[in-house]
This record gives sequence, structure tokens and C-alpha cells, in this order.
Amino acid sequence: MKFGRILAVLFMIFAGFQGLWAQYPSHTRYPHLAIQQSWVDPDQECLIPIFARYDLIVADLTREQIQAIKAINPNAIILPFDSIIWDGHREAPVPDWYDDQGRPDVGPNCPVYHGTEEASGVALDGLTFREWKARASVRWKDKGYDGVYLDHWDEPWWGNTSRYTVQEYKDGMSYMAKRIRELWPGVVIIGNPGQSIDFSFDLNGFMWEDYPEFSGSVERELSFEELWKSKGTIPRMLIMNQRALQYVENPAPTEKKSGFWQRMRYTTGIGLLKDDIYVMYNYGKGGSPHWAVPWWFDEWSVNLGQPVGEMYHLSDGVLARKYENGIVLVNATAHTKTVSKQDLGGETYYRFFGGQQPDFNTGKPFDQVTLVGWSNNNNVEGDWMKPIGDAIILVKSPQKIVSDILLDDEGNVQNPILINIQGKFEQQGMTFNPDKYQYWPDSWRVHGHGSCYYADAGNGEAFGKWTPRIGAPGFYEIYEWHPAANNFASNAPYKIHFAQGDTLILVNQRKNGGQWNSLGIYFLGVGTSNYVQVSNQANGMIVADAVKFVYRGSSKKTDSTPPSPPKNVRVGQTN
Repeated sequence: MKFGRILAVLFMIFAGFQGLWAQYPSHTRYPHLAIQQSWVDPDQECLIPIFARYDLIVADLTREQIQAIKAINPNAIILPFDSIIWDGHREAPVPDWYDDQGRPDVGPNCPVYHGTEEASGVALDGLTFREWKARASVRWKDKGYDGVYLDHWDEPWWGNTSRYTVQEYKDGMSYMAKRIRELWPGVVIIGNPGQSIDFSFDLNGFMWEDYPEFSGSVERELSFEELWKSKGTIPRMLIMNQRALQYVENPAPTEKKSGFWQRMRYTTGIGLLKDDIYVMYNYGKGGSPHWAVPWWFDEWSVNLGQPVGEMYHLSDGVLARKYENGIVLVNATAHTKTVSKQDLGGETYYRFFGGQQPDFNTGKPFDQVTLVGWSNNNNVEGDWMKPIGDAIILVKSPQKIVSDILLDDEGNVQNPILINIQGKFEQQGMTFNPDKYQYWPDSWRVHGHGSCYYADAGNGEAFGKWTPRIGAPGFYEIYEWHPAANNFASNAPYKIHFAQGDTLILVNQRKNGGQWNSLGIYFLGVGTSNYVQVSNQANGMIVADAVKFVYRGSSKKTDSTPPSPPKNVRVGQTN
């Protein structure tokens, strides 16, 4: 039985206990996290555990996928991706409702349709656009969603006010939110105007797409949270979206060259300054695709506890906010700032130890930190957005966080997307066909039409190689993922190169497809000297899909429950 189906069954078993949970339970973990993935194939069960880590999920999912996510994370709020405008791909049932750019008339003078047509299961007779769209939005309830995400909840920035004034447009959008709420009590509605908005408070919040950088005005920019805190519908969910842009590289980016990790710290830090902000960090540089990624950062696993008070200024302009178990410091000024222990009143803090960026998150007692200002990070040509500031999370007692390292072959596909942030995938003599997803639906992939590299049987001349960047030395359990097919090799050779030498694991790729299969536990040293490699010296076609490295501790004694032995594998030692 597939992983997602198992979770769906578990969900049904536990459904009777849902009364123990509030309909929209408080999201008590900080930072609050959001992920957006607009197009997911029904068979992409590999994404279920990825999505389930987040508090707020925007994705087109099946009822079974929603149930599987809820079985893991019953507190998750899941919304479908919908849209207000018509762009040639979305519904435009009445031409008179739209201008020549496909944007709808939500004002009071929108034509009323009379006729027998229907759209999205809603009869259109006697309706204006805003009434139809409100009723059509309710259809998501029957699909198992908690509400709806509506893209292009814009102010009329395109200048078409021939049918209505700006205020009439705002009133029309607000009417639509109120009407959806009347038809669907308890619904969660999030609009995407691409910026902060001061209307439509019947929404639960909005998405600030491509959250801007600042020149010392972060408090003014974040004042929208105070406005929504006083007027917005509970639960309030304000999504702060930031993109990695072209800064992501393969192999994994460096701090100096790309600013990738700095941008993540800054975005996460800004989110921690306020209660209702949900952090979303994506790849991409404008347009699509730019949404879901399997990234998970050490900063997102720090145990901060609950906030203690509101954000405040340190003497040098750095913003701070205290938590039960630590503090966050954010530099959103135009100047590099140094913060010392004395600036924090002499209180004792530690940098947590993080496996992803051990040179920054060192685990040492905090003495001081230099946080780069936004004006000093413009080191990438062709940047379409302003540079960024920086942030750091400090803790009151030592914490060690080593996030899983997930390396997928998609990172080398010819597209602007990079999956692997802590390592790289390489191949020689293998083939990639994006249409193979039709034949191998169990391949690990983020994108609907992703697949994996493959090679016919040979003498080892073709291979795929996954090289992690290890920041925390210790014992790691290594897993591989492959689709299964009858013509695949029953003895695909996986070589694990690690501190003590090489181990050869023969994997039967005809079985156990679409799941993580353990290859054992190995001690991996710091750096990029460790790797996993599969070659075509086998009795059938071999595929190179994904490999995962899960930290099990600095000593084998820390792992009191050993994993089950690998299935359908043979082990051989090589020197």
C-alpha cells in the first residue's frame, strides 16, 4: 500500500478524535511557516511528508492527499490555489464580466447574466461576477479544504476604473469576502494582492508576494500587522513570501557568493518579529514556477518557545524580540551592524549549532555578531530586487539542530529550479526524459512532470552520484528512493563512500518503489568527501532518483532503536 494511502487510512481511524482539536487550533510553533505549490499530480505521494511540516499549505490536492497530510499534521490549514482574474486558462463564463485584460468587474454596475449556462457547478442566471465567484469558491469545501486562496486580490492597479471608482472596487472585493464567509461559516480566506492591503478585513489575511527589502523603514512596513491584528478575521494569516531568485546555485550556494542563506535568515527573522506572519521562502525570480520546494532550514527547527513581549529597538537600530528560550535579532537598516552581549544587557545566550551553516550557527556562547546591512549585499549582477539585511536566532541554552539532507536528481535538469541546497547530484552517461513520469509515477519529484535519470545495463560506465555537504560530523542513516519496474535491475549497486571506507549495497529496483529504503547507518565526516553512487553494472536498467541523509547522533549509543535491516539488498565490502 502506498505511503499516502496508509496515511489516509490512519486519518480515518483518528477522525473520531477530531473533537479534541479546535477547528482552527492555534499555531504555537515559531516561526509560522507557509508553502505554496499550485500544481501537484494525484500520484505525487512523495510530497505528503514535505507538505505536512508546514502550518499553512496552498496546493491543488486530492481529498486523499489532504487527509494524508492531516493525519500527520492535524493543525495544518490547507487551501486550494484559485484566482480572481481570467488569464486565458481560468474560468470566464460571461465575457461581459471582464475587461480586455481578463480582469473582472467586481463593482456595483457589473452586468447581470441571464441564461442557462453554469460554471464551477454554479448556475449563472441572475448573477453578477462577484456573486458567482463567491458561490464558486464554496465548492472547495466539498473537496476537503479549510478555505480558499484567491490570487489577484488586487487594488485596481491596472488603471481600469471606467466602470467603478477605486473605492467601489475595494468595496466589491470586500463584499466578495463577506459573501464567501456567509456561505461557508468558519472558512479561511487568503487573498494575494502582492502587497499589504487595508481593506477586505473579512479575509483572514493576504500574501505579500516578493516581500520588499527595506531602507530603515521596516517598522512602518510591518505596521500592516498591527492593523490586521485589530481588524482582521481570526485566525490571522499574513504570508510573507521571499524568493531566492537566481542566487541558488549547484553545488550548494556559499554565503559570500549568493546571499542565499542570508536571505533566508532575514526573511525568517522578520517573520519572528510579529505574531501573525507566515514565512514562505521559495526559489525563482518572478513569474512561475516559483513555489514549493523541499527545503527545510535549521532555523525553522529551533525551539524558541513563545514570544515574550513585542519587538523593540536596540540602541544601534537593530530590531529584537525575546522568546521564552531565546531572542531574534534583525538588521533591516542600510548599514552593517555589530551587536554584542553588552547590547543585550549582558544576558547569556548561545548560537545554536546548525549542520547547514556551522560557521554561522556555531553552537558557541554568544559574544557578538556582525549583521550585514542591505546596501552591502548587492554582489549579484542582474538582480531585479534590492539587496537584503540579515538576522540571527540566539538561544538561552545550547541546542543542536541537524536537518535532513535531501538530494534529488532534479537539481541538474535544464530549468531554473534547484532542489539541492546542501549538496549536489552528478551523473555520467545517463538519460533524463521528463515524460517518464507517466511510466514511473513513483519517482521522487517536486514538480508534476519531474522524473529521474536512467541507464541501460552496462559495465559501470554510467552512474549517478549524490554528494552531501556535511556540517555536523556523526552517524547518518542513508536512504534511497527509486521508482520500481519489472525491467529494472534487481542488483543496482549503490556504493557508499564514507570515513571508514566503501560499502556496496545491492538494491532490487524492481521492488519497494515510491518509498525511502534504508541503506544503513554510516559515520560521515565534515565536508564533501562522502558520497553515494549507483552505476549501471547491473542486470537491468538502473535509475538514479533521490538520496536522503538523516542525522542519528555523534555516537552510535545515541541511537537506542536501530533501524530495520534493508530489504531486498545484498551487502559487499570494497577496499
